[in-house]
Amino acid sequence: MKPLDIALWLWCLWGFLWAVLALRTQSTVKAEASVSRLFHVSLLVASFFLMYKQFSGGVLGSVLFTPSLAVSILGLVLVGKGIIFSCWARFHLGKYWSGRITLKQDHKLIQSGPYRWVRHPIYTGILLAMLGTALMIGKVHAFAAVLIMFVAYCYKISREEKLLSQQFGSDYEAYRQRTKALLPLIW
Repeated sequence: MKPLDIALWLWCLWGFLWAVLALRTQSTVKAEASVSRLFHVSLLVASFFLMYKQFSGGVLGSVLFTPSLAVSILGLVLVGKGIIFSCWARFHLGKYWSGRITLKQDHKLIQSGPYRWVRHPIYTGILLAMLGTALMIGKVHAFAAVLIMFVAYCYKISREEKLLSQQFGSDYEAYRQRTKALLPLIW
């Protein structure tokens, strides 16, 4: 089996796990507007579509590089590490997780586990896995997919952090000061 095929199976397993875990969350007290959620989900769907759609011509189909076996294996390692990191963050967040921007009943500010390194480790892991997938493809459309997903998460982070700041006040501001959003020590 090719590394890209293995990556696709890892993504499918991740999606199944996410769907099952979504059934076990705390009751929602406050949630983002449906229009905001729809915009974010539309960007994510567009990103995955771009990643796995085969483009034979045009700018999106342009080859940036032909992935060697070593680059493909590196990409697969990044996919695996990204998926594992996002799953660790998801399990660590537990009942407070939601695909929507929400506040759950008795919501707590999680600052341990992967959340001690970055404020949004689920997004970090997913972006790392998407970058790994793009490396295995080597075409413009794959890197455009990573860029769209990055934009989607930046949008979501801005809205999510506003809600968390309102809910947790100075505790969240102190957490923001000592912890980067997506990349430890960088941003």
